[in-house]
Parts: sequence; structure tokens; C-alpha cells
Amino acid sequence: MDIVHYLEPYKPIRTTIPGISQEESLAERVSFFGGGEDWFRNANFQIVIIGVPESRNGADNRGCDAAPNQIRRWLYAHRGDNLDVTIGDAGNVLGKSINDRYHALSDVITYFRNLKSIVVVLGGSQDLSMPIFKALKGISDNVNLVAADAMLDVDVANEDFSSRSWLSHLVADYATSLSNLSVIGIQNYIVSGSQEGFVTNRFFEILRLGQIRGNDIDKTEVPLRDAHFFSFDFRVIKEQPQIMDEVLSPHGLEPHEACRICRYAGMGEQINVFGLFDVPGSKSELKNNDLLAAQLVWHFIEGLAGRFGDYPNRSIDAYKYYVVPFEGEDPGLEFFHNQENGRWWMRVPADNGSVVMACSRDDYRKALKKEYPDRWWRSFMRRMPVTKDITNC
Repeated sequence: MDIVHYLEPYKPIRTTIPGISQEESLAERVSFFGGGEDWFRNANFQIVIIGVPESRNGADNRGCDAAPNQIRRWLYAHRGDNLDVTIGDAGNVLGKSINDRYHALSDVITYFRNLKSIVVVLGGSQDLSMPIFKALKGISDNVNLVAADAMLDVDVANEDFSSRSWLSHLVADYATSLSNLSVIGIQNYIVSGSQEGFVTNRFFEILRLGQIRGNDIDKTEVPLRDAHFFSFDFRVIKEQPQIMDEVLSPHGLEPHEACRICRYAGMGEQINVFGLFDVPGSKSELKNNDLLAAQLVWHFIEGLAGRFGDYPNRSIDAYKYYVVPFEGEDPGLEFFHNQENGRWWMRVPADNGSVVMACSRDDYRKALKKEYPDRWWRSFMRRMPVTKDITNC
């Protein structure tokens, strides 16, 4: 794959933050692709950052195609001397037509994932999630997807493909490869019942905004620990144009909550791609969207730098094992607890044996009450033909 022809170098813009010298900035930890093939011969990076200045399939928010370079301007000015990771910036993905760009993006993701690099994608509109998922599906038969969004990008009729309908097309086209889907941050009053049913009737997970506010933000860590791909719509944050370009929503995640979620994503041992999409174009020098977007990416990198090396990088047998006796389950509901950091996992039957998935202490407590945890039940219903009556869910 002659990957060099798919990418245009990013020319770093030197922006400084008072108190952070150039030597201490993140830019000093980054190797920038300059246009030559030699850079790829030495592209052994833990993280690769690529921009995709594309919004032609954006249903709105078309100005987000300018975001990649605007985000970088601030990102590389942030502190980097505390982040023990190797980072490469591969520039921006080229493409004359939108299908050319999709194809190039998919090939670029495949290239760097084959090198075991974690890819950070700076969009562009969220429909770019489709070619990213296609690339991951080509590498592994099972992909866990987490999407952060204020709305559900679902077109129940499955007609036009855009940034407002990409999720339903992805579910329809890659049903056998989509191992799990969690959508976090939606607001019920701007989501239809048919859209919600499209997700929940397939036994996928929705965490509404009201369920993850304040101290409950920790609930997002559980699905993100299992995620291979995290697709983040910037408009899940409050004071963003969630419904249409001209109207800013008073509701949404607080900026510090969004940063915390991105940090959880970085800490997830299985994450392959983090995509940040639909950052509204700056219409004024006083706009802080680009700065906040840069801080989301910085927190993802910080989370990655502080990983625990948990399951699946460590055997699940290394953790404390609990069995909750449960009628109809042999030996019972099985849980695993890492006492060093408080994380929990549980084993769920599947048609080819079983799977181990992230859970919380509350799931264990629910099992002690003889109730199936919601995550256990949804996973079971997706992965096995229903051969018994589950009455306590």
C-alpha cells in the first residue's frame, strides 16, 4: 500500500500557552510527516494523528471541515513533557471526491492499525465513522463501537446517508461485525421513539445525558473499557448547535465531563481509534471550540499514557473471582475484580462459549439481589439464541 500518496503534510503553526515553553509542549513529542516516504519506514508510534477535512456528507455543520488544523494549532501548544508516549502526525487525508476520501481514510486506518498504532482522527463530519469502521472490520470480525452524541444519528427508513444517519447505515451494513454498540449522552426530548427503538430493540446500550451527569460520569468508563472505536460528536457538549447550525443548545455535557470521558477512552486497553467529529467552525476569534477540542484530544492522550495494563493485556484469572449462585446458570454469574484499581468484569455465555466484558460494582450488587445486570442481559440476548425464560431482568 503506497500510503504516502493518501496524505498531505500538516505544517505546524507555533502557538504558545503562557508558562509552557516550546521544549515542554506536546509538539516536541510529535514526529511530523513532511511528505517523504522515509517517515513511514520509521513510523513506529503508539499514537498517530490524522486529519480528515471532509464534510460533504454532513447534513449540517459544513464548516467542520476546517477543524483538523485548527485543533492541532492548540493541541500541540499544550503540555507534553508529562506524557510518556510516542506520537506521529501523518497529516491530512486527501480525496478529490467524497468516495475517494472515504477509501483513503479506510486504507490509512488499516495501514496504521497493522503497525499497532492507535489512531486519533480529527474530523470532519461524523459520517467519517463509516469508513473507519470498515477498516477495523477488515482487521477483526468483532468491533465494539461507542458513540457520544446528543442525538441518535439514525434514519429508520435507512435512506440517505449523511452525518445524521450514519449509525443506522453502519448497523445495517455491518451487523455481523458490530459486537456491541453504546451511545452516550443523548437527550430524550430530541430523539424519537423509533430512533431509540432501532438501538434498544437490537439489545444495544443507550446512556442518556441525565444518567451520566455529575458523579455518574463514571458510568461511561465501563463501555469505553470494551471499545475498539470511540466516535465523539463534539456537539454532545452544551452550547453547541445540536439541532441546527443557528441554534445553540442549553443542554449537554459540561466541558470537564467531556474531557473526563475522553480520558476514560484513552485508558481503555482495547481502543484502536478515537475520532473527534463535527467541531463547529470558528466564526470569531473569541470562539473556544478549537481549544476545547484540543483539550479533549489531550485528555485522551493522557489517559492512554496512564493505562493500567488490565484485561485483555493481563489474564482475567489474575483478578479476584466471584461466583453469584443463580438459578439456571452453571456455575452462576461470574465476576472478576481488580482490587488495585477497582475495575470489574463479568463472564457472559455466548453461542461459541463465553465472553468477558467490562462491568461495574453495581452490576455485581444487582446480581447479589438475584437480578440479571442490564449489560449481562443485553449481551446474552445478542449473542445466544433464547432458549430459556429470563424473568428477573
